[in-house]
Amino acid sequence: MEFLSAIYLEQVDLRKISKHFRAEGNNLIEKQAVVKRAPAKPKAPWLSPKLINKPEVYLNGEPGNLYKYSFAACCNPVAGDDIFGFILVQGGVKIHRAACPNADNLYAQHAHRILPAEWGNISKNDFLAEIVINGVDIGSGVISQLTNTLADLGINIRSFSISGEGGYFEGRVSMVVANTDHLQQALLALKKFDWVNSATRAD
Repeated sequence: MEFLSAIYLEQVDLRKISKHFRAEGNNLIEKQAVVKRAPAKPKAPWLSPKLINKPEVYLNGEPGNLYKYSFAACCNPVAGDDIFGFILVQGGVKIHRAACPNADNLYAQHAHRILPAEWGNISKNDFLAEIVINGVDIGSGVISQLTNTLADLGINIRSFSISGEGGYFEGRVSMVVANTDHLQQALLALKKFDWVNSATRAD
């Protein structure tokens, strides 16, 4: 009766009661509190258990695939090189060698678009490198000896050009290597020929 009197005297706010109780016959039953949970945050794609291996490159401390990166053709970075990322105006990031011929200009003119970069897990044998070979033109057999040496190291040659003048030649080879160690093996093997004066990586 006290409760009914309180209602009659408007000492009870029925709106508040309806929020917390429901009528069941002549009784008021307390409603169960509903706890709202914040929606679960989606896991970052690189934390997926399906992606066990580390990414090929890290950019700004994050997996490179978040930035849609590619390797710059002007310097052809190879696993093991010191590298940096350069944000493109049209989107994406180009990975350059620290020793790239364009590096000084990029840092001087567009430092705000430079990202620190480092290698992650490299398992693919698909880095393109270009080398320059200079030596004495001994006649027939120069090309075959050079290409056979590279083939013996498991190197796939993409292109080979050679020119000669005054008894000397210069050859340029575009080839696929696994990393900088693989590249150095190739250069050392070519330098073993006594008629090869130099074998270096192209700038």
